[in-house]
Amino acid sequence: MALRMKTLATLSLIASLAPAVAFSQSCTVAQVSQEFSYEDTFNSSGSALGDAYAVFQQDRFYVNQQGRLDPNDKPDPIMVNREARANYGQAIRAYMNANGMGDMPAQVLVGSQYTVEIEACGSQDNPSIRVLSMRMGGDIEDDSWELELEYREAELAEWELEREYREAELADWEQRLNQREADLNQWERQLSEWDRRLSDMQYNLEQSD
Repeated sequence: MALRMKTLATLSLIASLAPAVAFSQSCTVAQVSQEFSYEDTFNSSGSALGDAYAVFQQDRFYVNQQGRLDPNDKPDPIMVNREARANYGQAIRAYMNANGMGDMPAQVLVGSQYTVEIEACGSQDNPSIRVLSMRMGGDIEDDSWELELEYREAELAEWELEREYREAELADWEQRLNQREADLNQWERQLSEWDRRLSDMQYNLEQSD
């Protein structure tokens, strides 16, 4: 009897652990290859996307749902419905926020290729998704600094354009100031000439008296 009770207890323990084991086995690690074109920065209604994470999500719609692939795009078996793609977008957003790139604009991605390693758990209809690593190109590594470097370079280029614009604006103002000074000098010379003529006229009038 004691042996039977011990056996039943063991079977009960195994049964209680079975859901946890099954859940861990339902997780899948996958690599998502994405290339972004200008068209990927617009949603299916034609509205421009402002955030980079939304472009990652939208690209999966065009690739998996519409079969519209850029040269380095590859379909994946996970982002095959709206819920999964939305979860992927939020996972990308969380990863970018954690790496200081939460404010990356969508336009920075155009012409770039990324490989994203993800872990998807749960049902295929609505999986929980976590980004493990992300990098440019085809090799998967946890080199998030390269993504940040690209963003900072794009940000620097934007600052350079702003600086050039301000320098051009300053040069225009300096040109206007120089023109005003030249006009003022001309007016002063003209005023001096009028004063001289007035003095001559007054002198001539006094001599005639």
